[in-house]
Amino acid sequence: MKLVAIVGTNSQKSYIRQLLNYLKTHFSSDADITLCEINDIPLFSEDISEVPSKVSAIFEIITASDGVIIGTPQVHHAIPSAKFRA
Repeated sequence: MKLVAIVGTNSQKSYIRQLLNYLKTHFSSDADITLCEINDIPLFSEDISEVPSKVSAIFEIITASDGVIIGTPQVHHAIPSAKFRA
């Protein structure tokens, strides 16, 4: 079984990333799990007419897999915004 695990945070130190890495290792005999990072995905903008290459790459990985695991952090019962890195 091929699965994709999306790390839904751009934080360098993340429990979500650790959890998804654990799943990848622990279930390696049952599933081939590919981790996808969202670090280089730009924020949505109606002004961008082309699909960014990072988005296309993740799309291809998802369409070739049997399922998707989305890991996102939770802050006060909501999904947090992206952290800005200069």
